[in-house]
Amino acid sequence: MRRKFSKKIMSMGMAAVLSVSLLFGCQSGQKKETKKTYVYQNPEASTEERVKDLMGRMTIKEKIAQMIMAERNVADGGADYKAVKQYGLGAVLSGGGSAPTSGNTAKDWSEEINNYKKAAAESKYGIPILYGVDSVHGNSNVYGTTIFPHQIGLGATGDADLVEKIGRTTASETRAVGSNYAFSPVLGVAYDEHWGRFYECFGENADLVSELGTAYVNGLQGRKDAEDFLSERHVLCSVKHFVGEGQVEQGENQGNVEMDPKEFETLLRNEIIKPYVAAIEAGAQTLMVSYNSINGVNCHENKELITNYLKGELGFQGMVISDYDGVEHCKSDDYKVQLMECVNAGVDMLMEPLDWQKCYYNLIALVNEGKVSEERINDAVSKILTVKFNAGLFEEEINGKAEQEQLEQVGCEEHRTLARNAVSKSLTLLKNDKVKGGKTAIQSLADAKKIAVMGEAADDIGTQCGGWTISWNGDKGETTIGTTILKGFREVAPDKEFEYVDSAEEAAKDVDAVIIVAGESPYSESVGDTGANGLFLDYEGKTMVEETKAKYGKDIPIILMLVTGRPLTVSEEMNRIDALVCAWLPGTECAGIADVLFGDKEFVGRTPVTWPVTAYDISDKFTDESLVMFPYGTGLKKDGSSIK
Repeated sequence: MRRKFSKKIMSMGMAAVLSVSLLFGCQSGQKKETKKTYVYQNPEASTEERVKDLMGRMTIKEKIAQMIMAERNVADGGADYKAVKQYGLGAVLSGGGSAPTSGNTAKDWSEEINNYKKAAAESKYGIPILYGVDSVHGNSNVYGTTIFPHQIGLGATGDADLVEKIGRTTASETRAVGSNYAFSPVLGVAYDEHWGRFYECFGENADLVSELGTAYVNGLQGRKDAEDFLSERHVLCSVKHFVGEGQVEQGENQGNVEMDPKEFETLLRNEIIKPYVAAIEAGAQTLMVSYNSINGVNCHENKELITNYLKGELGFQGMVISDYDGVEHCKSDDYKVQLMECVNAGVDMLMEPLDWQKCYYNLIALVNEGKVSEERINDAVSKILTVKFNAGLFEEEINGKAEQEQLEQVGCEEHRTLARNAVSKSLTLLKNDKVKGGKTAIQSLADAKKIAVMGEAADDIGTQCGGWTISWNGDKGETTIGTTILKGFREVAPDKEFEYVDSAEEAAKDVDAVIIVAGESPYSESVGDTGANGLFLDYEGKTMVEETKAKYGKDIPIILMLVTGRPLTVSEEMNRIDALVCAWLPGTECAGIADVLFGDKEFVGRTPVTWPVTAYDISDKFTDESLVMFPYGTGLKKDGSSIK
């Protein structure tokens, strides 16, 4: 039914997709109206009635404050509790690596976020804040939470039910600390591995992204027809980034989509809009604008795209939010002009983390000068307030029972078991040759007694989690709690001896197999942008493969495992290894890898992207089959047969 409806939207150029409504309004330190005698304070009144009543009480300054999302990091210019109460700010966020001064545990976060929520409750109208975090693969900025595979790994599972459960668990661990808003999922359709955000996408196929993106939305928010939709055990989601980020030239983050306008419109309507339409139908409450430009026009200032197409033709009535400092991506060099263009284009909430005061006062000036209409402000704030009413935030008990119960479950065994299962299902076998005895390389592991394991990534939590983990770019080392690949091997197969060495030279001659773990160091966004040379196996990985082959020849199986957010060039290594396993960026629960290699679980993962022969073939891999090493959907079983 969903695909049929989506097709109708595309063909007719119109859509009553879903009336999602939105958010809020309030301002400075005036005396709070405490008695619940007004319509907006009555939970029995309709959302429309409550929004109308509250809007009628607010000044233009109070409404503008509701349009602003500030960072919590006061030291760098963010907003403290006092500012939230005084100005009546609409939202607060914590960016990657931003953490309470008291510590980075779930308890520390709960105390801090709930203090912000209390400050909002004490503001003039008691309008609750949205508190946003980048829960892109679990509540990943918080120490000790459950970290799931990044979306590229979930794409390899192709399992919508699993993805919905992960969304639900992520929502629980996010809501547990008080946050009610997750900047997730990414619905970009990834074409180019040069791009540093490639791993944040489910894959290159719009139908796959639609299916799994919708499942993630259902998990985060709850299903829109269910009783627990937007309950205190869920969070608001922000589907992102609208639109075309996966199609930028040379995979440049925040780059430009250079394409004939008619060609782009065809691509938009027939492919890359599909995931957003599906997410809106599923009840997605908010949508985040992308940093990229389309033929030189940045998405943040693209009124044709946001107001005319998204809000008009597609009928999206939810809240549109800018990306971090998105205002500054508009073409003008004048901040005030940038702000005017962004708001007039249709952006409702402005994520201006450290420039929130500049944003506030400049937007007031723009309204006073008639350059941004009060009608546009009212439109934005009514959407913001509608989202807040829809989510029940006005009735939410701060630090209530539901949050306390979930706080006790952060990082619990049940959640980690789910993540471990996701790791198993994401594991993708791309090569599996037969070795001595007629068994495949992977099958031979069952009989192996002594196995050499090498590669820094084999025993490093930070590497296997990748970016957006504890800090913005992630980091190597013991950044959080979890099970490394090596530890998982030893846990699942205690009868085997795993010799962890730095090189083939150090490995014993009498081992029965070698597993080399190599790949990428953690990165995020533009930090991960790279040319073709950066997409080859690194020197350490190449050396380990070469030396291992030279030492053991065909005597024992040599297995190369990649920990990576995107396809890497391994064409030179293919004739030196017997099996190639892609673990993607699996997160904290890597015993799931051992469950497949040494346990009873079978490989079920299939590559959600086309894997080129070399990184120099990326631009032509969709049009020339000879440049493809592993086609989209490739995946093998332990016996070497293809997964159907």
